[in-house]
Amino acid sequence: MRRMEFKETVDMPTWQRIQDAAAAALGMPVFCADAVGRPLVASGAMPAYAVMLENKSAVIATTRQKELRERPEPHTYCCASGLHYAIAPVHVNGNMLCAVVAGPLKLTQDLDAPTIQLAKLTGIDTNELLAALAAIPLSGNEALASAHALVKALAKILPEAAIYRKEAAAQIHSLRTLLDFSNQLGTQLELEPLFSTTIQFCVKQFGLQDASIWYADSVMRFSAEEDRNALCADVERRLLPQVLAANSVVHIPDARRDFTFKDVRHIEALPNMIYALPLQIDGKAQGMLAFYAPIGTLFEPLRPLLQGVAARLSASLERAHSLRSAQESAVTDGLTGLYNKRYFVEALKMEVTRARQFSRPTSLLIFDIDNFKSYNDNYGHPAGDVLLREVGAILRQHASQVAVACRYGGEEFVIILPEHSPEQAHLRAEQLRLAIAGHPFQHRQVTISVGVVIAMKSTATPETLVKEADKALYHSKKTGKNKVSSVVIIDNNLQPVAYDAPRGI
Repeated sequence: MRRMEFKETVDMPTWQRIQDAAAAALGMPVFCADAVGRPLVASGAMPAYAVMLENKSAVIATTRQKELRERPEPHTYCCASGLHYAIAPVHVNGNMLCAVVAGPLKLTQDLDAPTIQLAKLTGIDTNELLAALAAIPLSGNEALASAHALVKALAKILPEAAIYRKEAAAQIHSLRTLLDFSNQLGTQLELEPLFSTTIQFCVKQFGLQDASIWYADSVMRFSAEEDRNALCADVERRLLPQVLAANSVVHIPDARRDFTFKDVRHIEALPNMIYALPLQIDGKAQGMLAFYAPIGTLFEPLRPLLQGVAARLSASLERAHSLRSAQESAVTDGLTGLYNKRYFVEALKMEVTRARQFSRPTSLLIFDIDNFKSYNDNYGHPAGDVLLREVGAILRQHASQVAVACRYGGEEFVIILPEHSPEQAHLRAEQLRLAIAGHPFQHRQVTISVGVVIAMKSTATPETLVKEADKALYHSKKTGKNKVSSVVIIDNNLQPVAYDAPRGI
């Protein structure tokens, strides 16, 4: 049987439009390559760096040909120049028709060495090639994930487009819609708009009766009939563990007759098939995208598109999760879980401004652990870390909902207490001191010394509060450790008034 040729079997104008739309959506070149790695039909502007090497380097052509021959599954290919490509080979009747390729992407800046080596091998001017390399923008892993999802979808559609052009027309239209979906998601990083955009797209595109997204502790549902929401939610609570365990598509042909839902009340009122796809983070199912349609609906032919939707949503969720983690890390102390000094500085600025605006008092409590150095010296730094974690946990338990508790540095901690009078602030400090003194730490009793400063309707600056709080703490340690002393009240003239304990306490 004669080997199929790409241009003989593919509707080239149609496929060119599809590739052009794909390249525009990704913001990178997309092309089909033959079995020896030569581009057949290309979309998007190839970087000058890659063009220079493609034209002169037999090394790149040889390695790409070997790559396509030895790895028939979709994968990431790093060529000799250090650039990355998302590749999905397309096989028809056991023969490779072509490979759908997206890229190149520069995932690291450290490519000067291979570039200099390739310049020598190809005879290209080194400075010219390095300049072309510098012009390629640095991409992230989310761009690679998007490229993978798209080339996989294109590779799934292409064999049918090659053999059954008419039958593939609807799927090509859906692929364009998938590109629209990717554009709609854009760079959104909040869960609610991500979920809303996905559900609206899927309901409209696939004619669904119901759709839902379950991810972490968040759930969003759509139902054409509002009174089905409770029933569908009950079904999904049983379906979710199955999808998470399988980490793959779960297809329920008839919800009324599936063993999983035998105990669901009123299940007979749900004459639907259900198609559920996992939402994967780092390859592991972390949630579920569930579709409801009339019994007999053929979802299998749409599997690549549905998986493309799930993959794109998963990539957006992963990016959102990474951003939240980075934001939390930026303001959280890794050892105690409390806010860090950076967060404290900004929080105190905002609280002082608010207190001044509304003529309210603001209190600042600062304390450190008595004899912490000797604790580390006697029991070791790991034991000291355990001690700091336990003190952080006690601090969280005794901080009110409006208080801001932070690790200031080393064994020093601070609490911002909005709208606390001198008596209230001193009482809270004393309660914390007693809680730590009475806690059964592993090696010995632990005590703290505390200083408190209160700005009473004053124009004190955050820097002044911290300075006076430090003085209060010093006074506490000087007059006797394990005590609360030197409560400082700053009047509108910024004159500190110190005493060991307010009357009535």
